[in-house]
Amino acid sequence: MVGIGKRGRRFYPRGLLLVSIIPSFSVFLVAWPLLQEVDDGLRGAWVTTSTGQSLLDSDISLTDLLTSNSRALSKDAVSNWIEVGWDGTVSLLSAAWALHLDDGSRLLGNPLGGGEDRLDWELPCGTNLDVDLNGVRGISRLGLGMPIRATEKDTLVLGGNLENPGDPREGWCLAVEEKGVVFEGPAGESRHGWSQVRELRLLVHHSDSPNAGFWIYFRGGGHMRVSEIMETGEGFDLESKWVKSFYVPRRAVERLAQRDAGVRELDLSLSPSIRFPEGSADWTPKCGFSVEGRPISVAGWKSALGWGTQAPTSLVFSEVGPGAFVGRVGIDDEVASFKEVSDVLFELVFDGKVIAQSPYMGFGDTPFLMRGILPSRGELELRTTSLNPVPTGTHGDWLDPVIKTLK
Repeated sequence: MVGIGKRGRRFYPRGLLLVSIIPSFSVFLVAWPLLQEVDDGLRGAWVTTSTGQSLLDSDISLTDLLTSNSRALSKDAVSNWIEVGWDGTVSLLSAAWALHLDDGSRLLGNPLGGGEDRLDWELPCGTNLDVDLNGVRGISRLGLGMPIRATEKDTLVLGGNLENPGDPREGWCLAVEEKGVVFEGPAGESRHGWSQVRELRLLVHHSDSPNAGFWIYFRGGGHMRVSEIMETGEGFDLESKWVKSFYVPRRAVERLAQRDAGVRELDLSLSPSIRFPEGSADWTPKCGFSVEGRPISVAGWKSALGWGTQAPTSLVFSEVGPGAFVGRVGIDDEVASFKEVSDVLFELVFDGKVIAQSPYMGFGDTPFLMRGILPSRGELELRTTSLNPVPTGTHGDWLDPVIKTLK
């Protein structure tokens, strides 16, 4: 397993080190009277397990959570820890771009330069990243939809706006510079300033991302898959597959979700069978994006992975379980300008039996936390239905759906 460490101690995906650390995230739920000196560094902490979410009304420091008496927590609660988050504010720089990595990370920010095989990237919190271009799927202006993967060559899209597709050119990206991109196209090598660029799609030899580590969610948007976290002063040292080790202040992080060997993401790797509405529009459910190809957002709540649908839709995953399904559901924020929007019902169906359902969810509703027990290995269906079917306004999202192995 992958764990969280403090300065001087790192935790890797092996051994029993996690047992002494992860309990302290949830121990606070039952052991608040045992904690004496509370740090103001972490406020409004909450924890999600396979049995639900618990909000903590009092201030608590991350160090206290990491070092509390783990014996006060049951083994079951330790095993079922999934997500932890906290309140906070941070001054953010203006971000005009989104960086898409091959492991599903999506980082808001701005390009600062780089070279032939690397990219310097500035996060809105001011942290600079050294990124391996071999893991970059693309760079696009904010507001664009789902990035299209380059096929046989890189693709540079010039000009255009959010409604205009611009001028795509196939070729090879030779370098990323502070002022723009060096690109070799049909007419030869040329330089294009960032003001001219709409999108850069890079050919990536896809490799399966390990189902381990954490998703880090940044304030202001963006998420990143990391393999290791080490608490350092008032922030974290992070390591990931495509970005060199870097530091980020704690206040810039909104929440983190555990993805150890016991947490299985319901993504495309499981090849679900899909049923969705037919019509003139493409209502194919999108993995990691809304049904219209935008980053998933429900009442401002972001999702690293998940599914965007147009109800009625059915996603069927075969041969999953046993364990506990955990995920959030709601109406995507992209329907804000729609004239007609219908409420949506979300249901979990296991081997033909409804095991959990949401209330009817309307636009602007806070994401609803859905949980359901899968008692054995079987077929799991994620089903969305609309209260009053309308042609386009039933955009139901499944946010970060996972199956947690129960021990």
